[in-house]
Amino acid sequence: MKKILCLLLAALIALSVCSCAVRSVPYASYGDNGEYSVSQNMYKYWLAYYKTRFYVIMQDYGVISESDYTEEFWDREIEPGQTYGGRVFTHVDSLVNDMLVCAALYDQYELGKDAKIKKTLEDTVQSFVDKDVQAAGSRSELNKQLGLIGLNVRELKKIYEYEAKELIIEDYLFGETGKEPVTDAEREEYYQHNYVRIKYVLLDPYKKQVTDVYGYPVMDTSTGYYKTVDLTEEEQAEVRALAESVRSNAAAGADFEALVAEYNQDKAMSSYEDGLFLTADDAYDETFVSDAMSLGVGEVKLSESAYGLIIMKKYPLEPGMWKNEANAAFFSELDSRIVAGKKEKKYGEYSGGISVDAGFASSVRLADLPFLQTALAADQ
Repeated sequence: MKKILCLLLAALIALSVCSCAVRSVPYASYGDNGEYSVSQNMYKYWLAYYKTRFYVIMQDYGVISESDYTEEFWDREIEPGQTYGGRVFTHVDSLVNDMLVCAALYDQYELGKDAKIKKTLEDTVQSFVDKDVQAAGSRSELNKQLGLIGLNVRELKKIYEYEAKELIIEDYLFGETGKEPVTDAEREEYYQHNYVRIKYVLLDPYKKQVTDVYGYPVMDTSTGYYKTVDLTEEEQAEVRALAESVRSNAAAGADFEALVAEYNQDKAMSSYEDGLFLTADDAYDETFVSDAMSLGVGEVKLSESAYGLIIMKKYPLEPGMWKNEANAAFFSELDSRIVAGKKEKKYGEYSGGISVDAGFASSVRLADLPFLQTALAADQ
């Protein structure tokens, strides 16, 4: 699927002189006697796995391509003081904390005594391993890949046991039938404090659609998109003047819905009667999100982003709009975001008892860790 990554992995496997695991000392531990521990090689496995996953995501977003990738990519800054590699380490460090706490909670709640839960744990671990064996081609090939970071399939099961227990604890505590399920009151509170609601007029200042003799847009059958042509400089100026006129009229109190119906080039807006709901964490253009989040209720702003010229207006968040089926697409992650906050609070009560080998972590370089075929297969 990702040719360059597969070739790199194949080369690394060919160079590997040992497919068996080397005993690894603890990287992180929890408990009075450190009875819950993550080894250095387990830590390296998660770093390698999420290095691969993060790289694939960056490819999908167009941040990096196969042709210009080098290991120095991980030293590039996402924002001041934060590199791409640093983001991977931060994610894995958080993951390790959660795994250790959940392993302890699994025993604290005596879930291993529940035959059904115990069977779920065993089946989940085995399903993870089976998927990896299938991705690698065979158990022996998977062992070779794991050998690059000092592990084997037997120790991989320990990793997956930690991951399975984290899933079980999350469901036990925060699932629909859990001890602390997400409530409508929590949904409403999160919605009111984190979402904004806007409607907008989108104008493209650089291109226009090609139309037929009847005025209908012409489809390019080879791409599935409507055909477009570049605007002349004069036409671009006209679009910008129109955008300012729409903004001015809206700010003066003109019917914004009427302006949307008349001028908006994004016909998808008509599918959302209540408007667009978004949070600061949504994967829209950064400028678009920032401008939307900065608005006061009733305020109008002309924003220019990768989408084009957008005249946006902020609307009040009416109670319970997250329940409306027509708005479901905007709230598909509402519960998972609430659960993430509950997990952070709950697990944080225990994380102070976790000890880590910071010296070892600082000695690990992502450039020295392989891309994992099993992580690539996660998209397949």
